[in-house]
Amino acid sequence: MTKKVDSATKAGNAFGELLSDLLAIALFGALVYYIALPVLGSFIGFHMKMSYYREGCGYSQCVRKGFGYERADAAQKLKESRDRVAASLCPTYHQAGAWGQWVVHRNISWCEAYPQYDVKK
Repeated sequence: MTKKVDSATKAGNAFGELLSDLLAIALFGALVYYIALPVLGSFIGFHMKMSYYREGCGYSQCVRKGFGYERADAAQKLKESRDRVAASLCPTYHQAGAWGQWVVHRNISWCEAYPQYDVKK
């Protein structure tokens, strides 16, 4: 036997479903706002603070980079360091084949900028 449902009952059911959906969205938003954002924010803040001290920004000039800091002269120091060690590392890189350059010695791929140490040429 089918029960006749009037339009007021249908409207009430639709309104109840809407309220339950809005409540679920509100609960999810509160979860994100009160739990996820503070945890993520504290992690990012800790990372920035530690990079500030790790890079020595208390006694040298630093610039913001991503979620942290970097010394203002970092590129210059990296270039000086690579210039200093290129003579000993780059011949090994240049002698390696394609597999050796792409996989084994990928962490010294910057040797491409030093063709003077290529012993094959």
